[in-house]
Amino acid sequence: MKLSEYPRPPADSGRGIHWSPSQYQWGRKDWLKWQKRILALGFKWIKINVPTDYNAEALVKRLVDIEVMPVCRFISKNPTRLGGATEKTIERLINLGARYFETNNEPDADVEWKGSRRPPQWEEIVVKNMIYDAHRIQAMGGFPALVAFNVGPNEPRNPIEILLAQPDGRAIIEKGMWISLHNYGKGRPFNYPNDRVRMFGDPVTEEEWLKQGQPDFWSDAETIEFVWHNATRAQVNQRRQQQKDPTITILKDHTCFRAYEYWHHLVTKAGLSPLPIMMTEGGWETGDRLDDFYPEPTAQRASELNFKMFQFIQGDIDMEINRPDGTTTASPVPEYLFAVMPWHMGERTFGRDTSGQWEQGAWYTHWYDKKFGLRGKLPIIDMLKKLPPKIRADGPVPPEWAARKGVIPDVPQWDHRLPYLGEGIRVERASSAQKWTVISGLWQDKNELNPIRPLPQGYIMVKVLDENDDPIADAKVAVMRPQTTDIIQTKGWLDDFLGNYRMTASLGTYSLKVIHDEIESDVIHNLGLGGETPNSNFDTTSFLFTFKLTGTPETPPETPPEMPPETPPETPPETPPETPPETPPETPPETPPETPPETPPETPPETDPVNDAAALGVTVSPFTPETYCVVKSVHHVTPDDHLAPGTLFLDVVNAADERVFNAVVLLKNDGGARLRVLIEKPASEPGGNMPLWAGSNYTITGVELSGQFIPADRVSGLRSDIPDHGNQNSFVVVYQIQSFAPN
Repeated sequence: MKLSEYPRPPADSGRGIHWSPSQYQWGRKDWLKWQKRILALGFKWIKINVPTDYNAEALVKRLVDIEVMPVCRFISKNPTRLGGATEKTIERLINLGARYFETNNEPDADVEWKGSRRPPQWEEIVVKNMIYDAHRIQAMGGFPALVAFNVGPNEPRNPIEILLAQPDGRAIIEKGMWISLHNYGKGRPFNYPNDRVRMFGDPVTEEEWLKQGQPDFWSDAETIEFVWHNATRAQVNQRRQQQKDPTITILKDHTCFRAYEYWHHLVTKAGLSPLPIMMTEGGWETGDRLDDFYPEPTAQRASELNFKMFQFIQGDIDMEINRPDGTTTASPVPEYLFAVMPWHMGERTFGRDTSGQWEQGAWYTHWYDKKFGLRGKLPIIDMLKKLPPKIRADGPVPPEWAARKGVIPDVPQWDHRLPYLGEGIRVERASSAQKWTVISGLWQDKNELNPIRPLPQGYIMVKVLDENDDPIADAKVAVMRPQTTDIIQTKGWLDDFLGNYRMTASLGTYSLKVIHDEIESDVIHNLGLGGETPNSNFDTTSFLFTFKLTGTPETPPETPPEMPPETPPETPPETPPETPPETPPETPPETPPETPPETPPETPPETDPVNDAAALGVTVSPFTPETYCVVKSVHHVTPDDHLAPGTLFLDVVNAADERVFNAVVLLKNDGGARLRVLIEKPASEPGGNMPLWAGSNYTITGVELSGQFIPADRVSGLRSDIPDHGNQNSFVVVYQIQSFAPN
């Protein structure tokens, strides 16, 4: 692939950040604050740690909606390969618009292996597992990373060479791969190793000696203690002279920001086209120093170095490279260096606390307030806010990003969580000149009371206003669900003019519009019970929407006055026709002899239960010879049924085909978990339902009534993901109780 063919966000500047070290705590509760910070800092790339459940989807959706490219890393110990759950997660994230994935991390560090020790031939193990992962990621439309190695020491290694020696190595690279780097600065200069200290041993001057501290906050003694570790200037200068090397290059020492040059060299040396390279951890951290002849970075110094890095990545400045002869050359940002995502936005501020293990590297932190006179954030934050972004590339943007356009409607007061519930609460605007317009939408989670207006749990609440913002009583509102529509009305002043509707089905079931005075209305789609987190399908959450009459009615065209019809000329009276001769009456046809009715057979032929899902592997089998509850039908849901995807719908009826309320259908999944579904829904919908989670297979094992188990036919093979039928399949299973006498 060409570099220009790899996906990038719109108006890409290359600026980014590694988000939270936590897989689960990333800022959902106060997302608007974090969204504002992302936009203010001009980030276009964000590296996130991904759990295998749905939590990463919440952040990926939000990033795509503000045109930021997520880079997704899965955390596991070596030796590691993708499993079914992780592959499902990758598929879901690709469907949202994510493209870049890391499935390993720093395998050259013993701590990243089970047992905390690298085995012999560890590099070959890592590369072979990477090939396994890459095949699966590329088949789904994603781009796998060449694993990021630990920063230093400079062990000789060439995983590109090992990869190309494998049968599929070259094909994987050419199909689309990128290189992930953890190129930390380690206190070294921006242009290391071709800076004047490393090459020529330039001494630190007396003026520079005390300017490496925290400006206007430290005393000279504090600067010498922290920055120089109580060494004298003479000692530091002696060390600089002892280590100088005018011939040093990045190939000799790549433990620095410029490590991307080393890895690019390995790629091109192998005869390959350039690959995208991205920093997914790195930059300069406060207090992180490798060499005693450079100053230890304070919060200010680390911020200044990171700021220079951001200027470089977006093309504002070139890098000055010193030559052995004392001359310099300017090196611009290379095209293959896509983005920098230094470590990291925050830890405790997201609700995670590792007692300082990662907090000392955070940008938003109180860790350094006392030491450096800060107030909850590093200086890089204000520096970067003042740096105007400069566009390096404009896509190509993944096509899935366009599908999320419009998920955040132009509504003055729209709860920021609504676009992320289920498939997203969407507004379909009416096109008429006068209409009922949605002007606000609120949502209340099951564990909260909406601060603007507490709502009853499990309800859709609606208010309708006239053109003067006055509430209307008795306004008709339609709540639409598959195959039926319920009509509610707003109430009077005693109830604050609110209409209400109790929900019994999950997100994606209901749509809402005003049908008052035969005026067109906006429509709100995908409403229902449940939240954004996993296993919240039927949580008793609530909505409050306000509609207002806007616009003016269309004026029909003027109709010209009617003219009286012209008087037709007189017509002479018609001459009556001659009388035809009489026709003799017709003779009725002969009556055929009566045929005696057929005698029905004494015993009707037996029929099997209706099972239109048999071809999909869904089977019905008797539980015992004495089965008192039989399967009446098994149906594979089609779009014409207007039922929710990825769901099992259940019903239990008696011999007269009447619903048996409070019956319980018993199930188990292939992991052995026991499940119970209560038959309790209104007659207008199936009696009960449950989600079919991806990767699980379900079997119905029986029916329970009044606490007593009833032997029943077993239904097996119920699942959402079916080859050639997608991963959101639904079924309807109806049981009929033939005989039952409670104990």
